[in-house]
Amino acid sequence: MHRSRIPMAHAVVVDSHPHDFALFDSLIDAGRLTLDFITQGRAALRQASGSRADLWMINIDLADISGLDLFEMLARDLDQTPVFMVTDRYRADDEVRSLQLGATKYLCKPVAYSWLATLRLPAKRARETPVDRPSPSTVTGMGYKPLFFTPLDDP
Repeated sequence: MHRSRIPMAHAVVVDSHPHDFALFDSLIDAGRLTLDFITQGRAALRQASGSRADLWMINIDLADISGLDLFEMLARDLDQTPVFMVTDRYRADDEVRSLQLGATKYLCKPVAYSWLATLRLPAKRARETPVDRPSPSTVTGMGYKPLFFTPLDDP
């Protein structure tokens, strides 16, 4: 697939330590990903309404409120958006609660972008895209679309 036709993914990261996501810099530099960083849970509450992000990543251990409580408050606004709960250290009870609340995934830092690059997210609403980019609905496989295109996705 021609580089200009690779769709850009947009993710929102709610984490008190945005530098922990520096491994995504190569995807950002390549124009394949945009990240919006929010360092406070209360600020994320204000931004979530009307969000058109492809993915939300919420750290469980936020400085102002619990990431799990934040996700529970945002669940209605993000019902069509995959949400990954992120933690600095694994806790089984946090994983269970994350999945019970409807999180798509529960991840421990560091989050490897090589894993993220192969992930298939549920195809959601149609997005406004430039004419030269394929619509998500034209590149689906069994209701899923790639977060990032790989050579295997090239038609």
